[in-house]
Amino acid sequence: KYEDGTPVAAVAFWNEYGTARIPPRPFIRNAVAAHKNEWPRQAAAILSQNGGDVRQTLELMGEGVKGQIAESIQNLHEPPNAPATVRKKGFAKPLIDSGTLWRSIGSEIAEE
Repeated sequence: KYEDGTPVAAVAFWNEYGTARIPPRPFIRNAVAAHKNEWPRQAAAILSQNGGDVRQTLELMGEGVKGQIAESIQNLHEPPNAPATVRKKGFAKPLIDSGTLWRSIGSEIAEE
């Protein structure tokens, strides 16, 4: 959660898809589009290297995807922040303010 109690997931959704007041800044979809074709080969290589340990493979893949999403946040520059937002933050980088969003990215393996 942010200091004001707003859930990070809500802020991520609002930025990913936009709202009536802010344009979409699709950092998750950008990461998926940029890397989705690499993931099957990476998973296969990890699985081969670790003797077929599926859980470890998923954990390592999750860590890698987390990094790719954080990188997508860092690399996103368009659309720019509104002038009022730039004045409030003191700089123009979209999706970066307190760092809470990118530091909150996680992965989880769900047991079925």
